[in-house]
This record gives sequence, structure tokens and C-alpha cells, in this order.
Amino acid sequence: MNRLILVSQFIPLLGFLLIFLSDRNEKKIATISYWCSHALGLCIGGLFILWGMSGFNSYEYEWFTLYESGEYSFPILFYFDRVSATYLFCVWSIFSIILKYCRVYLHRETGYKRFFLTIFSFLFGLILIILSGSIDMLFAGWEIAGISSFLLIAFYRHRIQPVRNALRAYTIYRFCDIGLLLGAWMSHLMFHESQHFSQLAVLFNHSNIASVSYPSLLLMSFLILIAASGKSAQFPFCFWLPRAMEGPTPSSAIFYGALSVHLGVFLLLRTTPIWSYTYLTRFIVFAIGLLTVIVASISEKTQSNIKGKVAYASITQVGFMFMELALGFETLVLVHFLGNAFLRCYQLLVSPSIVAHLLRVEGSTNNAFYIQNSSRLHFLPESLRNTLPEVLQNTLYAFSPSKITLTTFD
Repeated sequence: MNRLILVSQFIPLLGFLLIFLSDRNEKKIATISYWCSHALGLCIGGLFILWGMSGFNSYEYEWFTLYESGEYSFPILFYFDRVSATYLFCVWSIFSIILKYCRVYLHRETGYKRFFLTIFSFLFGLILIILSGSIDMLFAGWEIAGISSFLLIAFYRHRIQPVRNALRAYTIYRFCDIGLLLGAWMSHLMFHESQHFSQLAVLFNHSNIASVSYPSLLLMSFLILIAASGKSAQFPFCFWLPRAMEGPTPSSAIFYGALSVHLGVFLLLRTTPIWSYTYLTRFIVFAIGLLTVIVASISEKTQSNIKGKVAYASITQVGFMFMELALGFETLVLVHFLGNAFLRCYQLLVSPSIVAHLLRVEGSTNNAFYIQNSSRLHFLPESLRNTLPEVLQNTLYAFSPSKITLTTFD
């Protein structure tokens, strides 16, 4: 099982190196990605079989210590449990679909090789996050995934809007990553040599919590919530995600529809014993999810493009996951994550075809053709819409970010 964990972690890195050393031949790049995705699938399948034979128990593996100074040590530590298994299965399934889709979708694209390099670097960081056994390891993968996100948003770098939106998204990433970095630092101060995810539940027994002060625990919970809210585009950071749709449609599907947007949920699942110890932080998580659901639902109804609608719909579902976590429904969150990830990936991949079909229908009609005919406040119930004064209708519509994105399909 140890070897399978290591091979699963380093197959994306191997694919990155092989593509980097190859020329710009699309067939070679597609072949490398094909075999790497199948090799990763075999490793993950074998990992699941061994995990099942062990009784589906949590498994921890320390490879070696990367750095050690005084009381601080940075071990290369891997941790596998049901949360890791769920995320790892979803990552491999969607990644395989995206690779097959991209081989044809990006045909003759000048950045074909650059796109596959960035996708494999993102996969390496994502698997590092999922298999990390400590918050230090998770932060390392967190940064790799963030840099890959920035590069894919700005993929069409000859246009000013993708670069500008990439900088906006990366600015939010940088601000929220400070919360995770400070949270990792506080974990060393509070728990000393027990920052392993496998040990967190034991640390928060009534006999062991006396050494941790309540204000410090509350502050660390707030830092974790900031990092999770920023990564998953939750309130008040929910407006950067539709802007990130400037990248190629496959990258939008794998990043902001399916996988990257759920990393904040993964962070909360990993650190549940910390933030769920007090009712105050549970209430804050629930409030963040509820506010996100309200704001994103209204914003989604006023979008003028498919990518914007899918982005806000995905944010809304993640908001529901925050609420479910606050109520303690962790198993429901995992099922919800799988359903939302596959659905948003499918919607984003088929959206260009839907737009092309509607344009062909519009071009083939002799009379005027309307895709949708609705009032400005079609997101409100008709009974409520008819009773509101016109001034209030205009005010509500102005506050709903209908022009937040100007996304075009590549």
C-alpha cells in the first residue's frame, strides 16, 4: 500500500516531465497523457482494493523527514481514509475525462503543450492535498494548485481580460492562503508534534484539550474558515469564481466546476475536530454557507452566459455543503460533492455545443428568435415580482451582479 500511495502521487509529476521533455507534437503529448491517466487509474484501483482488504480503516504512512530543526520537523506524511478515497476517485475520473476531451478540443491550439503541462502540475498538487497527512503537506499542495489555477485562467495571455481576471483570482488566493499559513503555524504552537490529521480527533478529548486555550482555538478556526471560504469562493469571496472562467472550457470544468472549488470543503473535513469543537464556529460556517446560497442563487439567475450560470450554481451547492458540515452531516457532504462535481463537469463540457446549436437554430429561422424572454427579476416568484414597486425592482436588479463577467468561449 505504501508503494501504491507513492506511485499515485508521482505519476502526475512523471507525466509533467515527459511532456516537458517532448516536442510540440500533439500526438506524442496525447499519448503520454493517455498512458499516465490509465497508470494512475490502475494505482488508485489497487489502492482501493488493499484499503478494502484492511477493513476500510484509516492508514498513515511516513516516507521520510524532509526537514528538522529543534522541535520542528517536516515529515513527508501520507494519510488515506474515506475522505481521501472519495476525492481521489473523483479526481481520477474527471481528470481522465478532461484529458480525453482536450486531445481533440485543443487541436492546433498554440498553447497545446503548455495546457497539458499546467493540467499535470495541478493534478500533482491536488493529489498532494488529498493524500497529505499534515497541514504542512496540505499547504504545499495548496500552493501548487493555486499557481496552476492562475496559469490556466491567464491561458489566453494575448488578451487583457484573462490576465486581469487571473490576477484578481490570485489576489484572493494570496489573501486567503495567509489564513492557512497562519493556521499551520498556530497548529505547531498549540499541538507541538501532533499536527497529524490522524491525531486531531484524539487531541480534542476532554482530557487533552486543557492545554489548548479557548481564544487560541477560536482564532485558529477563523483562519481555517478564511482559507476554506476563499478557495471555495464562499461569501464574501464568491465573486471571483465567474471571472476565472476566462480560461479554456476544459480547465473551467476541472478547476471551478468540479475539483478546485471543493478544496475548501476538503479542508473543513480534514480540520473538523478543530473548528467544530465550539458552537460559535459551527454557526459561522452555517452562516457563510447560507449567505453564499442566497447571494449566488440571485446572481446565477441574472447571468447572461452559460459559464457564469454554472459557476454560480456550483458556488451555491458548495454553500449547501458548508451548511451540511456545520450540522455534522459529513457522509452527506461526500455524496453531495460527488454529485455536484460530475454534474458541473458535464454542464461545462457540453455548454459550447449547446451555444453552437442555439446559434444554428437562430440562424436557420426566418422570423425573430428568442432563446429566453423574461423580465428583469425572473429569479423572483411571479407573485412577489408583481407586488414589488418598480423602483424596488430596479434596485434589486442593479445589486444583482448581472454584468460581473464577460466570458467568451474559446
